[in-house]
Amino acid sequence: MMDEVFKKHCIFITSAGRTGTHFFGQNMMHLIEDCSSVHEPDVFAYRLPLKTFKRIREFGLLKMTVGKFLPRYSFKGLGIARISGRISDTEAVMCLRRMRFNTFENLRKGVYLEANFQLSEVADLIPLAFPNARIVYILRDPRSWVRSWMNMRGYIYSSRDIRSWFKNMRLTPYHFKDDPYQKRWKKMTRFEKLCWLWSREHAYALECAEKTEAVKVFRFEDLFEKNGDCEIMEQLLQFITEFSDGFKANWTLRPEILKQKTNESVRGSFPEWTEWTSEQVKLLDEHCGSLMRKLGYGNEPEWQVKAS
Repeated sequence: MMDEVFKKHCIFITSAGRTGTHFFGQNMMHLIEDCSSVHEPDVFAYRLPLKTFKRIREFGLLKMTVGKFLPRYSFKGLGIARISGRISDTEAVMCLRRMRFNTFENLRKGVYLEANFQLSEVADLIPLAFPNARIVYILRDPRSWVRSWMNMRGYIYSSRDIRSWFKNMRLTPYHFKDDPYQKRWKKMTRFEKLCWLWSREHAYALECAEKTEAVKVFRFEDLFEKNGDCEIMEQLLQFITEFSDGFKANWTLRPEILKQKTNESVRGSFPEWTEWTSEQVKLLDEHCGSLMRKLGYGNEPEWQVKAS
């Protein structure tokens, strides 16, 4: 009976953050028939007390607070533990099942979709935990990604980022064996740390994606910045609604929903790359240059001149 719970049709949308996962969690229930879609369902919704209360009832207060410091209750913690060799893939699969057992057991819809950027380091393990899972990994131009995070002042690697105060709550070079940036990490600026993170997290996620046909990679720009061209979004919907057991969920593309923007980047003082200093350009190119060009970013003549 327990094994049947894990065979339910499920979809996971993940990324390194700042890629529209909130949009998928909020809107995919309107595009896919008989679908329950959620965005990061086991974290506090501080401005929505009723939603937070429902989440506490489903996941438990302990798991949503102290539990976030433990790999068994935190997707991000689980991924970091996996990278640093503190947990085996077999154990990680069991943790994934344990974290979503109640959700799947109580599911009333035919399809479950979860958008959660904390799953990026375990994307290839999801099909082992849930055989009918479809997974999408969304990546984004490192220049706009870094800028977006820089304008989120209380988040990753900032002085107010509580997770950064703890050893295994944020990904750092110390989690990778022989990472060349271990020695200078503490002296690096927040900007450079984000450049390092984009490179490391995306390289690892792409490596995971190559291990299974259940994972497919899409670019943020192709999904959301094509000026009304919905072809790539159609490809995404086609992929996530065709499950390994042969079941196909019905879906309808609604362009008016695609025009909605949810959780937009906070407008801040950190500028676009065209206004960056030569040092900032060179730092990003040092960390991200090889991979970003492989992914089709950084081909602008102006950028190439700045980075040379």
